[in-house]
Amino acid sequence: MQNKYDTKFKLTLYVDEVLGLPLGGVNVQIMRSTHIEDRWRDQFKELVKDGWKVTANMLCDAIKNSNEADRLFKLNFLVLMYNVLIEGPTNPYVKQNILGFSGNLDNCSSYNWCDYLVENLRNAVLAWSEKPDSKYFTGSIPMLVYLYVDRVVNGKRQVRRKKPTFLGWSDSLILDRQISELATGSLKTFFNGRVALPLRSKHSMMRAAIRCFY
Repeated sequence: MQNKYDTKFKLTLYVDEVLGLPLGGVNVQIMRSTHIEDRWRDQFKELVKDGWKVTANMLCDAIKNSNEADRLFKLNFLVLMYNVLIEGPTNPYVKQNILGFSGNLDNCSSYNWCDYLVENLRNAVLAWSEKPDSKYFTGSIPMLVYLYVDRVVNGKRQVRRKKPTFLGWSDSLILDRQISELATGSLKTFFNGRVALPLRSKHSMMRAAIRCFY
């Protein structure tokens, strides 16, 4: 019988396989700093009066207009990555929690972002399940979508598997999959198929085990 630690370990491996996030040996720690938040929000002060009302478009423009990969650029990229891949917002503005990341921005690959995503996903499911009719689900939608389309095979596999998984699936391919599963006008074909094994090597599993437990 599997315990919760075995299950969590497998889930972190799935995140690495599907999204390719770093599976480092250091846990991600968040310590809120109003000083860092205020300095980060200053770049948008000519666009918004309230610093928390930063949209994804504003953030993307700030990244594209950067001339160097300084600390501000790295924070912008981290906030964008967090909102797209780890925790989705519940309004038009990006979540800024990740500004409290206490690690080394120049060595992000040494942190276990896979485990951090799994924890956020677990918390999102618990929060949403309390009031599913009125609460937004904020867990990693990209993770769930790419995991589903890769691992659940309806008939013959149409897309060649790659690692990370998302590399093999364009938006149009995902749309085609959605249309084919809803073609009957019902959800009868959703999750109806064989579940494929994970696409990973013994070497990657050993590497992940070492990083997670030592």
